[in-house]
Amino acid sequence: MNAQQELAEREKRVLIELLRNSKVSDKELARKLSTSQPTITRIRNKLYEQGYILHYTIMPKIEKAGLKLMAFTFLRRFDTGARKKLHEWISAMQPVIFSAEGEGLREQRLVMISAHTDFDKYEEFMHALRSEFGNKIGETSSFLIPSGKNIKEFNLCGPIEAQFKLAQWNEKKGIKFGSHEVQIPQMPSMPRMPQVKMPYLGGKRGK
Repeated sequence: MNAQQELAEREKRVLIELLRNSKVSDKELARKLSTSQPTITRIRNKLYEQGYILHYTIMPKIEKAGLKLMAFTFLRRFDTGARKKLHEWISAMQPVIFSAEGEGLREQRLVMISAHTDFDKYEEFMHALRSEFGNKIGETSSFLIPSGKNIKEFNLCGPIEAQFKLAQWNEKKGIKFGSHEVQIPQMPSMPRMPQVKMPYLGGKRGK
């Protein structure tokens, strides 16, 4: 089942507040949400146990750590026989922040997001990829972002909060998903217009 079906409204609010600031204490959360500290502790434990929270971490500015370049690298094709080894290689590479298989963008099948000190280090990274897998991977494409060019920082709070609000709106409108039928209010039926008999204007009648 999805989040909006399992979580109560107060539990959703706790999750949203933790997305905004995971460092906030249970005492502060209880004050903000007008409830007790034991209630917040219980909700936080539930979010952990049911897998809504994977772990806590910080979101540093990568340029402060000397990383001046972020790269989105796309693989259009890779040998399915080398898939497991490719996944293991990507997982072991420290510059890689995120990677996943998918579809789109001229039939690209895999994307990697990585951070590097400069373009030379990115070239070394790509050389290591090609040296390791050779012709087992096909064409690669890159989108490079210099540090300080971010328009919006990575933040999951917005779309998750929007999803919760949508679920709340659907519930008020009687629209339920999952094992329930969708109950959409029907438009009222329009009254039938009276039939008007046209007068005979002369001429031959059709037989």
